[in-house]
Amino acid sequence: LPDDIWLVVFDTVRTDRLGFAGYGRDTTPNLSRWINDGEVEWRRCISGSVATSAAITLLLNTVHEPGNMVEIRRHAANPMRLAKQHGYTTHWLSTQTTSLLSGMDVSDIDVIKAQEDALLQISQHRDDAMLSMLDQHAWGKRNFVVIMLRTAHMPYIDNYRHRRGEFARWPDG
Repeated sequence: LPDDIWLVVFDTVRTDRLGFAGYGRDTTPNLSRWINDGEVEWRRCISGSVATSAAITLLLNTVHEPGNMVEIRRHAANPMRLAKQHGYTTHWLSTQTTSLLSGMDVSDIDVIKAQEDALLQISQHRDDAMLSMLDQHAWGKRNFVVIMLRTAHMPYIDNYRHRRGEFARWPDG
């Protein structure tokens, strides 16, 4: 087993706008390089729900029947639980609120850091605040990390206003 496993979730990102997934513009140069170098794997997926909280619950409580609430609430196939059983320290790091964890068994998560823990920093720097959160984070010997980001969520202009001038405006008509 690897020492660290990271699951990075970008809220409301469209796969057809990601450079590594075939989009004509190189919108993801770092991810593209990591994928090409074999450092990162990615999978094309379809969300289990249009609502983020339901989608996260379904993603992290894997069941064959998404409507089977008994099985979802059992959390038997929750990757956080499975990671803990295999000796990993589990981390939930998010620029969104902890309300996304409402469908989760949080007893399987060793460390939870979310918007409430860095409200000013996240309001000023959006997902870029995650970089500081990661630098200041205490890590275990083996880590299972879920990072939940929001900047790519609409309204895009508001979420990137703090980085004005860094990106060329692309016609979207």
